[in-house]
Amino acid sequence: MTLYNANKDTSCLNFAKRIYQQVISSSNYLISGGVPEFFGERRTDSKEKSRDEGCSEADFVKLGLELWKATDNMDYLDKAEYCLLNELMYNQFDSGDFGSHPIADNFGFEVSQASGRCWWCCDYHGLQCMLEARDIIVTAKNGVKKVNLYSYIKYKDADIAFTLNKKVRNEASYNLVIDSCGKSEQTVALRAPSWAAQTTVLVNGKEVVSKPENGYVQLKRVWKKGDQVVINLTYKLQLVTFNRKTMSVTEMPGKLSKAALQYGPYLMSVDDAYSTSFMAEPSGRNMIYLQEKDLASGKIVKAGAPLTSNLAEAYLQMDYKHDGYYQTGKVTMRPMSEVTHGKLPNVQLWFNFEKK
Repeated sequence: MTLYNANKDTSCLNFAKRIYQQVISSSNYLISGGVPEFFGERRTDSKEKSRDEGCSEADFVKLGLELWKATDNMDYLDKAEYCLLNELMYNQFDSGDFGSHPIADNFGFEVSQASGRCWWCCDYHGLQCMLEARDIIVTAKNGVKKVNLYSYIKYKDADIAFTLNKKVRNEASYNLVIDSCGKSEQTVALRAPSWAAQTTVLVNGKEVVSKPENGYVQLKRVWKKGDQVVINLTYKLQLVTFNRKTMSVTEMPGKLSKAALQYGPYLMSVDDAYSTSFMAEPSGRNMIYLQEKDLASGKIVKAGAPLTSNLAEAYLQMDYKHDGYYQTGKVTMRPMSEVTHGKLPNVQLWFNFEKK
């Protein structure tokens, strides 16, 4: 892609597109949105069967972003964002380092025998990737200012300046406030992401009724300093089977084994540090219950989140029955990226679900 950006030879672009498609169509494409350190191989020098790696994840995100910039295909942006918010953020240790973690088949990530901080490569790649992701939170093309990722940013060019940030820590809602502007008409385009069941936009308290065009809600007007845009995102709750079939709770069969749960852009997990009893033996047949009527109507029970959490809106409380027990208990499912705020525990990503 770097070569294509320099020479605009479509054979370079087509090569990258073809190899990318091969990766995401293979077992090398992880449920966490990233890729293992070694493709199609199992390590023979360690008890670890496979592992992720900061360099691999960073390069996969950057490749997706470059393909998106070259093609305007939103699927590339969706997958790059998913890897960034899940695999890459999980890959970063609480010390800031990036590195590797053992992958456990049919489970998730296991506690490593040794801390996999890779100062000689992953730290550089991981930080470079985060910098490049920051640079595309807002982009300008043909006079249109596009908000591509929902994160904190202060944007300014010759035409307009605005600040984007999260409105409330426990809601999927963002504020965009105009800091300065000229007297000419300007277009601000807000991404309506595929992981949102609904994207609602209000300008100065009045809802915008226009539908998204090419994945963006277009706001064209003469802006004034202090104008406020609120973007409310309703997260989809989706199940992903082991063979990568995505479905809603309504679409799932009565029971589903070895399935992952996605909430908005986040892959949900259970870890034995935050939810200590869930993985206590025996746990192989633990069953998480999904209340179909409640979920279909948008009723999702939220769990309390630490004050340090940036994703408090994505902590979910679920009923479950522990393997070998009769009573129903409670478990907190949270984005896998939240696990990195402390010493890394075992992280489960594949579960048994039953629709109630």
